[in-house]
Amino acid sequence: MTLPDTRVTLLNRLRDGRDTAAWSEFCSIYEKAIYRVALRFGLQDADAREVSQDVLLAVSRKISEFDLSSS
Repeated sequence: MTLPDTRVTLLNRLRDGRDTAAWSEFCSIYEKAIYRVALRFGLQDADAREVSQDVLLAVSRKISEFDLSSS
């Protein structure tokens, strides 16, 4: 399974919680990837969807603390 490349420019835009276009793009890319990984770990559909939502929520809460210079 190939995971999407993470674009630093998109991560920078996520730091502005009001940039809804960035969040829409991020979710459209990574929600599917997280879901596929969860399925590969043996989770059922509903559980994989819940994990996907939990991960995206965690990202939204912590992205402002993420140090992009160390990436």
